Amino acid sequence: MATAPSTASSPATPSRCTGFYTSCDVKPGKGLGSCLSAACANPALRVEAQVFLVANNPDARDFADFAHAGHMAGGLHQPRALPTGTGAPVVFAGSTTGPSYTESACSPLQVTWSVRPGCAKLDVSSLYKWPEDGNVFEEDHSHGVRQLVTAPELLAPIE
Repeated sequence: MATAPSTASSPATPSRCTGFYTSCDVKPGKGLGSCLSAACANPALRVEAQVFLVANNPDARDFADFAHAGHMAGGLHQPRALPTGTGAPVVFAGSTTGPSYTESACSPLQVTWSVRPGCAKLDVSSLYKWPEDGNVFEEDHSHGVRQLVTAPELLAPIE
């Protein structure tokens, strides 16, 4: 999942931490803890999501076009861009994800999710090169995800 600024309204000041935007005054870093600070333990968080199909195709999009790589906009840490042509984001309230959270054990951190419905092709060699080019988030492996929530009382309609 890559993230980038959105035109969707959000209470979070768009300063990029790891995979999230946060209302805390922090610098990018490793893990969700980089979105918090001693002075800001309960931030407003936002995720801007784009699904990529990773392909062995040098004509596909280059991940470096979207990566943070030290980019600043308005004094805030930002990725360079997000692909265009993948649809208007579906915006919904939720929480952070991870294998330790379930339908009965929610994450304590609230998140505004903004997920684009279309898929963009991404060249696998550009993704492979990203950690070698100064990946400030120290991403080096896939992360676990929460089990799919299926309880009807926990699901909201998508309009």
